[in-house]
Amino acid sequence: MSTLATDDNFRSTSWLLQINWAKGPASTAGVRSSDVIGSFRNAPGAHPCASDSDGGDESNQEQHRLSSLIRDIFSAGDVDLRMTIETYFAIAHNWLPILNKEQLYSDTSYFLTVPGRQNDVLALLLLCIYIFIQEPRLFFLLQLSAHGSDIGLLHSGLLLAAYGLGHGLSRDAYGTLSVCMSFAQQLSQDASKLDGSEQGNESSYEITKLDLCWSGIILLDSTMKLSNFEYRIPQFVGLNRQLVGVAISEATDEDLYGEDLSRKFAARAQVALRIGKILNAITNSEPVQREEAETDLHKLVISLITRTQGKSFPLCETVAMSLRWPYERAPEGAAIYT
Repeated sequence: MSTLATDDNFRSTSWLLQINWAKGPASTAGVRSSDVIGSFRNAPGAHPCASDSDGGDESNQEQHRLSSLIRDIFSAGDVDLRMTIETYFAIAHNWLPILNKEQLYSDTSYFLTVPGRQNDVLALLLLCIYIFIQEPRLFFLLQLSAHGSDIGLLHSGLLLAAYGLGHGLSRDAYGTLSVCMSFAQQLSQDASKLDGSEQGNESSYEITKLDLCWSGIILLDSTMKLSNFEYRIPQFVGLNRQLVGVAISEATDEDLYGEDLSRKFAARAQVALRIGKILNAITNSEPVQREEAETDLHKLVISLITRTQGKSFPLCETVAMSLRWPYERAPEGAAIYT
């Protein structure tokens, strides 16, 4: 499909949806969900990402139209949501394990079967899941609003960022991830207020939904940096370890090589931060510090190979790609191990 045809299609879809937002849900037969997302930004009188509890009755009525609209989209397209969720978990969950399958099934079933049930956050999440498993199409990424405090908004944003990054839309993914980063910080501040009362008796750290989201942000952030060949995209997290939670900072080698997917995911994020620190030292430090950093990197790679016997690399593509970085970008005279 040509760019002109895609632009015309998007403008037509945007016009149709703006009418629907103004007058209420209407038939959306023939409208692709991947086209729909671009018009949410300009929909009059509503914040589609706002939580169901925000604002007064009139505001909620506007927001709830998103739930009805997405129901109409799925109905018109004969979308099997159970199969959609199954497909998502089959192709994406091992790489970005931020969602709970059983909870998602339960919430979706309640959302679809209870008459009049309105849940804009869940509706947006289901739409993002559906978009995530589709073939690449040209569309404008949704810029999430930081209204409300539902972690489902953060899930939606990370899925959109991963989708954009996976299909070469790094610049758009960068903008989406910036909103995710801000929202994650807001949620972290809220969670920190509960640490004393709810986590004081924990004998070992617990992986929370927010920890998984932070792990996703770190790995997407690193991948985004590596995907830009001009090396001009600044990292959101980088060496700012104070931004991440206890679960990531205290992850161990046993977590990295264990069977618990959540703990392994947090450990992967920690290793990505560790490698980032090493690479920063290699390029920006004095010769002695650079040599120490190269030695640390060498030890890390040897440990990974030894523990996996060369059969399975337990890290995602982010770390695998970053290991290649010193060979391509090392300063002249720096010793690189082979």
